[in-house]
Amino acid sequence: MRFVRFDPPPALAGIGLVRVRDSGRVAVGPGGVIPGGDAETLASLLAASDPESRRRDRYGVLALIAAREALREAGLADAPRRGERCGVMIGTTHASSEGNGRYAGDLASATSTLSPSLFVRTTSGAAAADVAFAFRMGGPGQTFVSGWTAGAEALVAAARAVAAGAADLMLAGGVEVPGPIFAHAGPFTMEAAAIAVVARDAPPQRPRLLAYGRGRGTDGVGAILAGLARECGIECRVLVEANDPGSESRLRRAAPPAAADPDGRSRLSVLEHAGAVGAAGAVIGCALSCGMDGPALVVARDPAGDVAALVLDRSRPGRSRVP
Repeated sequence: MRFVRFDPPPALAGIGLVRVRDSGRVAVGPGGVIPGGDAETLASLLAASDPESRRRDRYGVLALIAAREALREAGLADAPRRGERCGVMIGTTHASSEGNGRYAGDLASATSTLSPSLFVRTTSGAAAADVAFAFRMGGPGQTFVSGWTAGAEALVAAARAVAAGAADLMLAGGVEVPGPIFAHAGPFTMEAAAIAVVARDAPPQRPRLLAYGRGRGTDGVGAILAGLARECGIECRVLVEANDPGSESRLRRAAPPAAADPDGRSRLSVLEHAGAVGAAGAVIGCALSCGMDGPALVVARDPAGDVAALVLDRSRPGRSRVP
């Protein structure tokens, strides 16, 4: 099990969410559903007029919508240029598999012209590049493909860059566009993007990323909780579960003695987040925890058994629980 504490803890200054439902409706933010889910509807949300807009696929468009919403929530929507002290970290499971499928079809066709603009959409890093180009972010950039925990890994990488002074602001999160090629293969993942603005400073009510843990299975969650009590001197009162509904009893059994009442009952309360949103789940969990006071543990689980946990603190001003 790995457990890392951030000092100073960076803030999640804004979080942008976009999800495409089974019905084709597009949900932007916690609420607000927009009818339609085709590429034209998604592109219209951006109102993009730059030369790259016609070449973007759904992977890049969803990432851009979420990034724009995150900057808007952070009060940074009107800043046109960010420079080399700002970067982008993206986590994904299927990445641009839709583009890969189309490109493979072109390769198999004797009459295909093998468009170079389609080829660049086949890389996992395409969405991160789209966001970096659109918002002129020339700082640290990376794409993580560690499955459903990849969004948490992206947030952690961004937090490290900010905490170490390598960047002033990072956009980090998860993007999932499985496409029809994965419709009947393995655990179902819906289309979604969730991106956070990771920065040193933010209003007091914004959550801060205190620590990160990684392990395997229920034992991994228990070890992370123990590390939280040992390394940070706090007990987690709220746990937000990403991609794994119906897990409350299992997590209560995993709680270490330090997180239990005198009568032996766990103090953990579980806010279940239904819906398999892959790498975006960890960031959606962070958004759900924003309305809670005090420490929260956001856990993302991959079907392979890997567990990644983000420790957030949303203590009110003057009530920080970090020693």
